[in-house]
Amino acid sequence: MHLLLSEDNAPVGEALKHLLQHTGFVVDCTSLRDCEAFAESGAYDLVILDYGAEPARGLALLQELRHADDAVPVLVVGMRGGMEDCVRLLEAGADGYLASPFRQKELVAYARAVLRRCCGFPQHGELLRSADLALDLWHQRATRAGQPLTLTFREFQLLEYLLRRAGNVCTRAELLDHVWGLEKARSENVVEAYIGFLRRKIDRGFAPKLIHTVHGMGYVLAVQS
Repeated sequence: MHLLLSEDNAPVGEALKHLLQHTGFVVDCTSLRDCEAFAESGAYDLVILDYGAEPARGLALLQELRHADDAVPVLVVGMRGGMEDCVRLLEAGADGYLASPFRQKELVAYARAVLRRCCGFPQHGELLRSADLALDLWHQRATRAGQPLTLTFREFQLLEYLLRRAGNVCTRAELLDHVWGLEKARSENVVEAYIGFLRRKIDRGFAPKLIHTVHGMGYVLAVQS
């Protein structure tokens, strides 16, 4: 899942970004000023919006996001306020509100809850599968024919996206956007390299082969029951 984190406090933003990445999300971090432009790209499954530093600005941005794209879920985080703040944000279109101070696990749990409700994010115990390949998103584990696979963070994210789009061709540019986000390399060669890493781990020594190249287009993970 690809998240956009809007946070004007750089140290706080980096800490939250690291936390969310550690739990399996692809995260881009931007300022409130630039949030709307990034959100309108359509690349994100969830926007986490800081409301604490400038509540009026945060509320206005939420309203702008809703006017521009009514589909993308928005989780608002910010200073603890009264019932009026919560009602105002929910009525403006927020899909959830988490008042600070909050524990790190709370933010992850709220993000997952909003994604489950709005985007069909897998719940505890749900798996992505093709043939004997299984991806446990909750525990960040992958197996093939029951054998555990040792994947890096980026390999796991790439495999997750391919599985979510199983049967569909994914271009290199698409994979860069959804797996590397704003940190993506300038060259699409990095995608080819990581596809090679994945093939060695999930296809070598197993049948059927799951990752296929569609020449001139990109890659597809075959759908196998």
